[in-house]
Amino acid sequence: MSASSGVAGEHGPPGDVPSYVPVLPPGEPHLPPRVQGALCLAENAAGELNQALRRVPDPEAFVASLRLREALRSARLTDLTAMPTEVWVVALRLPTLDDAGDAGDPAADGGPPALRHPVGRFVHGSALLDREVARGAHNGVELLGAVSAVLTGRPASPAARGLRQAEGFLTAGDRRTPYVRTAPPGEPLARAVRAWDRWVAQPYEGPRLAKIATAHLLLELLQPYPWANGHLARQFTRGEVVRRGVVDRPVLSLSPWLDDHADEYRSRIRAVVAGGPPWEWVEFFALAVREQALRNVALIDRLADVRAELVDRAWASRPARRVLAALPTSPVTDVPTLAAQHGLPPRGAAAILRRLEAEGVLRKPPGHPVKVFVCDAALDALVFDDLPPPTDRQVLEPAPGAGADENHTREEQK
Repeated sequence: MSASSGVAGEHGPPGDVPSYVPVLPPGEPHLPPRVQGALCLAENAAGELNQALRRVPDPEAFVASLRLREALRSARLTDLTAMPTEVWVVALRLPTLDDAGDAGDPAADGGPPALRHPVGRFVHGSALLDREVARGAHNGVELLGAVSAVLTGRPASPAARGLRQAEGFLTAGDRRTPYVRTAPPGEPLARAVRAWDRWVAQPYEGPRLAKIATAHLLLELLQPYPWANGHLARQFTRGEVVRRGVVDRPVLSLSPWLDDHADEYRSRIRAVVAGGPPWEWVEFFALAVREQALRNVALIDRLADVRAELVDRAWASRPARRVLAALPTSPVTDVPTLAAQHGLPPRGAAAILRRLEAEGVLRKPPGHPVKVFVCDAALDALVFDDLPPPTDRQVLEPAPGAGADENHTREEQK
C-alpha cells in the first residue's frame, strides 16, 4: 500500500528514523540481469492484461469499477470505514467532471453531496487524472497538485504555493509510527519537486518500468503536499503506466498488491533511504506490476463468467439482457441510473429491476436510506480476489444507520 504520511507534531519523537536526502537517479541505471528479467516478466504480464481488456464488452465501465475498487483500498489511508455497497452508491451520485469542474473546492457549501464525501472526492480526483493523461498531459506536479486539491476538498493553488511547509514522515500502522523522514520542507523541497518534475518528463534510456518505479519511490520520499501524498503516489503510478504505454487504459493500479505486501513495501523504502541498492526496489516494483496485472486478467475472466451466468435466463427480454450483461461492471444501480445507462423509460427500468429482484439476481440493501439494487455475484467478483462464502454476506453490510452520511460526518470531524 502507499505509505501513510504525516507532518511534524502528529507523532511522538521519531527516534531512529532515517532521513531522505533528495537526489535524482542516473539517466540509465545499472540493473543486474535478475532485475532485467523481472522487468521483462512484468511487461509480458501487462501485455496479457491489454489483450484481456479487448474481451471486456464495456472497457470504460470496467475502468470505472476498478476506480471504485481502488477507492475501497484508499479509504484505509484516511481511517474511513467504507463498505463496498456504500462506495458504489456514492459513485452513482457523482456529477461528471464537466459538470463538477476540474478541481475548485468540491467540499464547498452547496456543492454536490457526493463530492463532499471522501470516497466521492477520491473517485473524482482519479477520473480527473485519467482524463488528463488520456489527453496527453504531463503526469507531473501541476496535474498532481490539481488532483490533490480534489482529494482533500481544498481550493486548487499553484503547485509552488501548495507544497508542504513542515517536517514530514512516512508512517505505518494505526499509531502512525514514523519510519522515514521525508525531504526537508521549504526551498529544498521546492527545488527537489521541480527537479523530479523535469526528470519524469525527460526521455529515458532504461526500461520504462524502472523509471516508473523510481519516480513512484521518489514521489513518496518527497512527500510534496501537506495531505494525501500516499493517495497521490498511487494515482501517479496508475496514470504513468498508461502515459508510458505499458497498458492501454488505467486498469493497473498496484494498490491491492501493495496493500497485501505493506510491510515489505515499507522496508524496501527504508532500505533505499538507508543506502541500499535502488535496483532492489525496482525488482520489488516489477513483481508488483506482474502479479497485479495477472490478478486483473483473472478478474476479467471472473467477470466474464458472472456475465455468462447472468444473461442465461430464458425469460429475459432484449432490454433485460442488456441490463444483465452490464451488471458485472455496474453491480449497484437504481432506476434513474439504469434508465440513463440503457436508454430505457423510468417505468421500464423499474419493471426490470423488480423482476431481477424477484429472480434473486438483485437485492435491496437492508436499512439503506436510498433505494438501490445490488448484484452480489458481480460486486463480490469485483471486490474480492478470493470470494467469501455467502454466509459471510452480513459482515459486508453497514450496521443499521451507519451509511454514507455517518461516515461522511466522522471524516469531517477529524
